[in-house]
Amino acid sequence: MEEAEIKDLLSRKRQYEAEYKFLSDLLEKSGAEERIAQEAAEIKSKITRINLWLELLPEDEAIVITRHLVDGIDVPRIMLEYEKKWSSEFAKTERTIKMYQSRALKRIVEFEKRMQAVKKGEVK
Repeated sequence: MEEAEIKDLLSRKRQYEAEYKFLSDLLEKSGAEERIAQEAAEIKSKITRINLWLELLPEDEAIVITRHLVDGIDVPRIMLEYEKKWSSEFAKTERTIKMYQSRALKRIVEFEKRMQAVKKGEVK
């Protein structure tokens, strides 16, 4: 999986969660229609995958990915959040925030490569 696809999935996390809640509610009320159940399962799989990616990351990287890519918060606001949360002593520069994001995306790409290799039976 490429970095661009990962960024796209991360940016759609909230949408997937809303769709999953809607479909789950629909299934609960009307019974399990096969195509709706299948769509809900596919969306749930995407949400699970994204949550695994976030668990994989150190806290600083997870915060940046969540706030910037998932929540859509711009980098200057993330810098202010760091300063408020951890005081100016631990404030982050725009460059640092972007570095955290870059490292996080690289970790996720590597994780995906390893998981694909495991799936194909290439890992011993």
